[in-house]
Amino acid sequence: GGDSGHALVHGLTDGSLVQGLLEATNLKIVAIDPDPEKTDRIRRELDHRGAFDTHRLSMLNLSLHKDNLPPYFANLVLSESGNRPGDAALHSLRPYGGAELYKEDGTWKAKFRGPLEGAGDWTHEYANAAMNNSSGDTLVHGQLGILWYGGPASDVKYYLGGSRPMGALLVQGRMFLQGKGILAAFDAYNGRLLWEAPLPKIHFYSASHSGNARGLSKSTPWDDPDADAKADIPNTHRARATGLNMAAATDCIYVLAGTRCLRFDPATGKALPAWDMPLPPQDGETLCWGAPRIAGDRFVATAFRPLDMKHAKIGSGGNGGDWSGDRMPMSHLIAVDRQSGKLLWSQAAHHGFNNRALVATANRILCTDLLQTDAFLGYVENGRSLAGQPFSLRAFDLRTGKPAWSQPLQKLVKYITYDPRTDRLYVPNRYGRTWTDQGWGWPDLSKEQTRKKSGRPNGIFRAFDATTGKRLWEVSQRHYDGPFTVAGKKLLNRYGTAFDPETGHQATRISPLTGQPETYGLKKSGCAVLGACETMVAWRTAYHDLSTATSTQLPGFEAGCTTSLLPAGGLLNLPNYGLFHLRARAAALAMAPRTGGSEHWPAYQHTKLQQETPIQRIGFNFGAPGDRYDKAGTLWVHAFRGGDFKIGVEPAQSTYYRQVNREDWIAQSGVEGATKITLPTAINQRDKRAAAHFDIRLHFAPNSSLHAGSPPSQDQPRIFDIRLEGEPAIEDFDLAKAGGNPAVVTVENLRVTGPLDIELTAKAGKTLLCGVELVRRN
Repeated sequence: GGDSGHALVHGLTDGSLVQGLLEATNLKIVAIDPDPEKTDRIRRELDHRGAFDTHRLSMLNLSLHKDNLPPYFANLVLSESGNRPGDAALHSLRPYGGAELYKEDGTWKAKFRGPLEGAGDWTHEYANAAMNNSSGDTLVHGQLGILWYGGPASDVKYYLGGSRPMGALLVQGRMFLQGKGILAAFDAYNGRLLWEAPLPKIHFYSASHSGNARGLSKSTPWDDPDADAKADIPNTHRARATGLNMAAATDCIYVLAGTRCLRFDPATGKALPAWDMPLPPQDGETLCWGAPRIAGDRFVATAFRPLDMKHAKIGSGGNGGDWSGDRMPMSHLIAVDRQSGKLLWSQAAHHGFNNRALVATANRILCTDLLQTDAFLGYVENGRSLAGQPFSLRAFDLRTGKPAWSQPLQKLVKYITYDPRTDRLYVPNRYGRTWTDQGWGWPDLSKEQTRKKSGRPNGIFRAFDATTGKRLWEVSQRHYDGPFTVAGKKLLNRYGTAFDPETGHQATRISPLTGQPETYGLKKSGCAVLGACETMVAWRTAYHDLSTATSTQLPGFEAGCTTSLLPAGGLLNLPNYGLFHLRARAAALAMAPRTGGSEHWPAYQHTKLQQETPIQRIGFNFGAPGDRYDKAGTLWVHAFRGGDFKIGVEPAQSTYYRQVNREDWIAQSGVEGATKITLPTAINQRDKRAAAHFDIRLHFAPNSSLHAGSPPSQDQPRIFDIRLEGEPAIEDFDLAKAGGNPAVVTVENLRVTGPLDIELTAKAGKTLLCGVELVRRN
């Protein structure tokens, strides 16, 4: 695969192989050996020869163990001794073609690593042709560490668009980014630039500052000869500049550009023969390519007439500053052979196919045929009349293009989502917007309510059997904000509310705190669409572990409205984002699963119940930066005065502290100087008289274990009395003499009335408490 990338050399002898690789290749080399004297000797010899001058060599005194080395990063793994690498070294070898070199019978041989089992790909804007925003990856999970960051992938030239930039695609370890007049491929496992290829230039209707796309320069961009003169593709010849025009497979990348479908080799970037629009001109106009879907040996795409683009007059308020948005009515649906480009079949829309409501399954093409709100108004203004057919949800046979089934659509639908595991199609209507003779509206609302967007009714959410078109269920309980995401066994809307795929009702889970069902939802920020896999959901500023219902924030990242964190390839990938909201920076990184070596403090996404619900098991971890489960399954929540749990800590001057890198994470933080602490025994606790019996465990960090970063009085004696529920529990508790790390004091079967009251009375020094665990007995 070339002479660049990263090499891992272990089992050093004299450094000659390391030096030879530096001289003969462009590899960046990590050389390791467990013998400190040998490592130091070889390092000095290589330094004397100038081996470090190119900044391509790192030498580490390190044992060969997978916990010591990052996964996947090395394009080449070998030993100076010629011995075969063990599992630890192969853990660091890049999947999809990384080479291990070894000697056999005195001859060097190579063995290449194949696919990464369990890794998923991201082949379309919404992950795949099913439009379900899920890669299906089973490897990436909630505890992650940075694998690589920065490098060429963070260059702003690969950033296309403003608030809604072109999303990245990731196939078999290659990440593809579309920039301004450029297509580039990167090694997803170490960030290396693999190749670049030129693309036609387009014009953006956006302000120039920091890529922000809110200040738009033209009110009628469908008629702007100055912009057309600056671009290779006229404005009316693109369905949308960002997002919808690219899809990737293992053997080809497709980029739709006006009247041509450009094709590239994913391995080399070499341009493959492009395809012209296979349909003849319509009403004297050449059709343009719309949005792509890859379906086995078929390439399916929408097509549109530039005249329709002008007449629809979508306006200049679309995300990303791209005036056409992705609400344009597409006039045709076409299927071609993926190898030859030969036209296999086509279908004309009655009104307009919609790019965000186009799904390819193993045997069907599913789509809506309707005019969305702004497009309908533009058509009316231009004197266009509606076809005699009703708006509909349509299905075509993938092989022949023949109609398979159809369902009428009286409610406005902008997105559809398909789950191939169940062959189920999900069709949400957001606000109950209904088709009448006057267009899309709310017949039961007054003009004033409609103008103020108040009182909008619930939407309609339906599921269909994708093969037969049979309606499986229909609910109308809330607003249904698309696009939807299939995440494990959950179905989530763009704001993180989870639904049961079997019924359409809001999903529930068993709370680890109460043992009772609670509604499932994420505390998601921003409007970005969720990206998911089997184990995780991610959005513009955080990721959520489905197995623990905990979320981890990524402070400082602020991508646009595109799906920007991609769980695929066994990684969580953050492509080149970060230029939105006037923040003039770009970032690119990848995160890989880790089981140790770094702290992980997510936040549990609990639901604020309306009724009072008794707590069965909980840990309160004072001063902690997040929430964690212990080995027994207790969820420890970060505890401060007030907060979601309405914790009482007196006096107000009590100090929270935290130490880092301690073996016991409960004891690495705490509250100092508190005299009274009140902890809830129920969620949304209102009844101060309700009584229950609890086992109480108080966690302390002994004085002897407090080091840098701990309270300033760690060297002073700490002796205090502890009262629980007004009754003496421990007298003259001496923290210096407490055993264990942490020291744990247990009070069994304590009768607690209302919240748990803890009183701490200092006799020497200040009080200190790290955590309190409550386990209900009745």
